[in-house]
Amino acid sequence: MDDELTGAMHETQMQILSALAQVKSARFSDLTKVTGLTSDHANFHIKKLVERAFVEHVPKTYGEYRLTRVGKDYSTRMNTSLSTIDRPPKVSVVLWVTNEQGQVLRQQRLKQPYYGYWSRPTGKVKRGEAILDAAARKLKEETGLEADMRIVGIEHRIDHDKQGALYDDKYLFMIEGSNPRGTLIIEQAGVHNYWMSEAEYAQKEKRFGKPISTDMSIEGESIKLTEGVFTFGEEDF
Repeated sequence: MDDELTGAMHETQMQILSALAQVKSARFSDLTKVTGLTSDHANFHIKKLVERAFVEHVPKTYGEYRLTRVGKDYSTRMNTSLSTIDRPPKVSVVLWVTNEQGQVLRQQRLKQPYYGYWSRPTGKVKRGEAILDAAARKLKEETGLEADMRIVGIEHRIDHDKQGALYDDKYLFMIEGSNPRGTLIIEQAGVHNYWMSEAEYAQKEKRFGKPISTDMSIEGESIKLTEGVFTFGEEDF
């Protein structure tokens, strides 16, 4: 389903989906008015949407169409007024794991973007995956370790290039890991893992800094939301 949802969509088909997202169902004549196409051309694009399982015939009716479950999912990502797809912020986990010696688990990226930067182990949350499950998975996959985990904060990170253009937008769930268990994998595909002190980390030339912003407490919780804007050079992307 995800491949279908990220595939290229013809502008006319986007218009049809946008129209169907705003009604329970629509007749063929209504959809031709929306697109401004002839019946033959409108029929062509509606058939394509039916083939891709975005649109279906309304049972026991003649000439009416509605969105399928896949089509509804796709429409949640659409800006229906513009018939375009919005790119929502990414959701990732960042792992703050400390050993008995007080050292923090650090990771150097050996892949693009941000090649060579040092930070903490991080990774995207998969669709339908719980936050702590994602954290446990990323820690095991990239370091070979397990740990006791809890969510301690959320960071909204916005990355720009030096010209001010938006490069990335993501929400990072900050995960504290205690009582690490297992043997650390030093070299892994695309990353280098290492236990180090804060003083050692401070000596690294390329490292992610702290956002310059104000913490905002979530009412009734101890978790804090931090928002920060960061600027990177062309060589970092």
